[in-house]
Amino acid sequence: KLSFMKALITGGSSDLGVALAQALQQKGYAILLTARTKPPLPFPFRAADLTQDRSSIISWIHEECPSLIINNAGAGLYGPALSHSIPEQLDLLRLNAEATLELTLEGAQTLLKQGKKGVILNISSAAGSFPYPGFSIYAASKGCITSFSQALDAELKDKGIRVLVACPGQIATSFRQKASKGHFVQSTPWSLPVNFVVKKLLKQIERKVPFSVIDYRYQILLALTQIMPRSWRNALLINSLKKRYP
Repeated sequence: KLSFMKALITGGSSDLGVALAQALQQKGYAILLTARTKPPLPFPFRAADLTQDRSSIISWIHEECPSLIINNAGAGLYGPALSHSIPEQLDLLRLNAEATLELTLEGAQTLLKQGKKGVILNISSAAGSFPYPGFSIYAASKGCITSFSQALDAELKDKGIRVLVACPGQIATSFRQKASKGHFVQSTPWSLPVNFVVKKLLKQIERKVPFSVIDYRYQILLALTQIMPRSWRNALLINSLKKRYP
């Protein structure tokens, strides 16, 4: 059984964040949530835009010392990089990479100072495993987190602090609608049910698996992209997104 007392979840107001909070509560966790908007759940909550000011959430980590932190907040933008403004792409980088990096370091440092063990789970993406034309900033930001998490886990493992990273593919959430700015809303055959992803994440936490690609289809796809010619891979990736932006 999982044995953590407190769990802090970012991006906790909808979709995967809400499902994780509900599942962890059933496991006996005390839940702490943060997001830009108030979640539909009666848990302690602090509003924060992680692209701008993370000080209140860092203070919360210092006060509560959660022994499980799930960095779930994230966003994407479909389409060529030059089709989006530079400020919104920098905000995406701040949310996906900078905020996750800072909260991970603050969480680990707090656990270390208080002599406690714990787990930090960073939600990355299968898209972060390669350069992704048409999804370049998102993929780069997630690639940063995938690499950073595995390196920090190796540094902290012998101190009883684990930094895990999960790389799901498409999840059946509102992500596609937001990333396409309302242009693409339908589900696809590759979309993973939220509850399926939650079960996989809980199992990863319980077993302390450092790195996980969720679903065998994405594991196969990633293996194939590593061996196919770069031009083929780029064409495949561009084609996968052609309906997701004007």
